[in-house]
Amino acid sequence: YWDINADSPLQGQLASSAACPNCGNLKGAMRFVGTANSANGRRQTPTDLNNWAPRIGFAWNGLARTVVRGAYGILYAPSMLQAAGTSGSSGTAGFTGGSALNTTLDNGQTFVASLSNPFPNGIVKPQGAKEGPISGAATDIGGGIGDTFFVDYRNPVVQQWNLNLQREIKGEWIVQVGYLGSKGQHLPDGEGNMTYNQLPTSFWASQGTNLVANVPNPFFGKIQNPTSVYFQPTISARNLLTRFPQYGSVNGFRKPQANSIYHSFIASVEHRYRNGLAMQISFTGGKLLDDASQVVTFIGQAGSKQDFYCRKCEKSVSSQDVPSRLVSSFVYDLPIGKGRKLLGAMPKGLDMIVGGWQINGINTFQRGIPFAIGNNGNSANLGASGLRATATGINPYVGGNIGDRLTNYFNQAAFTNTPNYAFGTVGRFLPNVRQVGTHNLDFSLFKNFRPIEKVNMQFRAELYNATNTNSWSNPNNTIGNAQFGIVTAKGGNRTAQMAIKIIY
Repeated sequence: YWDINADSPLQGQLASSAACPNCGNLKGAMRFVGTANSANGRRQTPTDLNNWAPRIGFAWNGLARTVVRGAYGILYAPSMLQAAGTSGSSGTAGFTGGSALNTTLDNGQTFVASLSNPFPNGIVKPQGAKEGPISGAATDIGGGIGDTFFVDYRNPVVQQWNLNLQREIKGEWIVQVGYLGSKGQHLPDGEGNMTYNQLPTSFWASQGTNLVANVPNPFFGKIQNPTSVYFQPTISARNLLTRFPQYGSVNGFRKPQANSIYHSFIASVEHRYRNGLAMQISFTGGKLLDDASQVVTFIGQAGSKQDFYCRKCEKSVSSQDVPSRLVSSFVYDLPIGKGRKLLGAMPKGLDMIVGGWQINGINTFQRGIPFAIGNNGNSANLGASGLRATATGINPYVGGNIGDRLTNYFNQAAFTNTPNYAFGTVGRFLPNVRQVGTHNLDFSLFKNFRPIEKVNMQFRAELYNATNTNSWSNPNNTIGNAQFGIVTAKGGNRTAQMAIKIIY
């Protein structure tokens, strides 16, 4: 594991200067568990022993046919720091080898590597804990720090609370209203890197293009990693102006450092099964805020991190936020046929055709999840993870039916590309522009009949998207793209299927 507070193995070998203000106080060294230098013994982090998880709840039915319930609890998720072999974010530096492919050392003016000879200075092999110029405490020096940097070691913790009122009314109906809340801390942050070696903004305006100019390298001859840019006599000026100038990058990824807060109102009406009918209508209105929405890259959309020095600037509506959702469902046994209210004495042959039918439906209305705007390139090379677009001050929201705004889903003039050496002003996700929502009705028709006593046959006819409602694709979200803000495709065709099910 990489110790951010430890003295670097190069500490005392260089002096601070205008070109490298932190060279006189170099921090950061690799530690190997089980060695004398390990502050955590045989562990990469301290053990989180404070997982106190109280729960409290109550139910009160002091009024006839009415119940009030409430609860509060603290819950913990499994640790994000478990061993993961050579994958995940466990940190296996010293026991794996990584050789950086540096094709150019002067920002593309000349090239030092080729396909036929990609590593002209050799490759880096696993070195282990034994101290040396590129092993032990110096492991990854001149390169990048990532999985081995355990920014936080706490187990993810979530506080949850709720209060609801439920009342039974005549005719087997149940009405419920309530509030749900949740707060997450130390949540796994898989939404891009936290860049601890980000270039301070104070250098942006003062240095400009000089940041990518080559200057004498004070680490030349001191960093022995042959694949490192620090192995050369000159280096890009921006590398020397960072907090840890002896490392190309210092990142924290998928560590427990994200936060969230959720508030919601819920309401439901339920008709318990009676006279062949069961029905439920449920509504949820809520808001989810967080500063990271993704744990792994293949689950959900991710925003772009921008300024490491301003974590609160990452807070926005979550990529998973659904502000409102209404779902209604029903099951109804038609009162026709043998043993039912109407025509219960009909002949068996007629009952096999007319009796025993059931209809079912699920109707869903849901607003879309938030929309993100993509900045079309930025060559500032600042060490920030992902610079965002800049707002022009125009409201991007465009109201009306989506079918009337396919070429103007949102106001494209509300955004512009962020220039070099600047941060964008648009949040991770827009609060008032959302992806296409859901309006869908699924409907089915069932018929049960018994050709013989011990065999039940069920005919099923099912319609998905029974109303054949269009399901529009999301518009392009990258500034400068010819289709920026334009919806170009749709789906959502009605699908029907029929089947016979035999139960014996």
